[in-house]
Amino acid sequence: MTQVQCSRGHMYNKEEHKVCPFCPVPGLNVGSAPSAKNPQPPLEVRASQGAPSASPRANSSGQPKTIIRWNKPKNPSRSSQEGDSQETAADPNVDPVVGWLVATSGPAMGRDFRIRWGANTIGRDPRRHIHIPDDPQIHRETHAVIIYDRLNNKYLLKGGDGRDLPYVRRVHETEWTLVPSVATLEPYNIVKIGGSEFVFVPLCGEAFEWEL
Repeated sequence: MTQVQCSRGHMYNKEEHKVCPFCPVPGLNVGSAPSAKNPQPPLEVRASQGAPSASPRANSSGQPKTIIRWNKPKNPSRSSQEGDSQETAADPNVDPVVGWLVATSGPAMGRDFRIRWGANTIGRDPRRHIHIPDDPQIHRETHAVIIYDRLNNKYLLKGGDGRDLPYVRRVHETEWTLVPSVATLEPYNIVKIGGSEFVFVPLCGEAFEWEL
């Protein structure tokens, strides 16, 4: 296979094409082809209404990043007879998962707890967003709050309403940091709530993000 470069910088197989297949045909108005030195940015891909759609973008390091738009259907009760039976519609009663707390010690050891966008209250009460009933040292109401900041794509840990507060540390450190107000959570931080410890596992970050 013989690879050659055209005047615009495109590489193509000379044995298969007599002229560059990427350059516009003279006299045919189809717009200018992007130069290899100055490529056009990727187009954002949108799916039909009610279906999640993905769009490739670059993160702060210039690496590819997948962003999926979370679409809730305008009318979830609409029957499939209207031609929507093939759409992959988001459940209007479910918020997308953005991360997990995985218990590494305590009564819930080995279990995972889903983190969703916005504020996630943590406590023993079943009405908490993250319900951890087996640890009596965790407040019944709100012991702590994990927040996913969707605009800045970051995670925060906040103290709750009780006297006991959460702690956080890096995975390779031994010293705990008390969280009386708000602290930024980094991937795989260890979070101590009551008598239990959890590894924080984010879904959103440099490689993936929900468009909410």
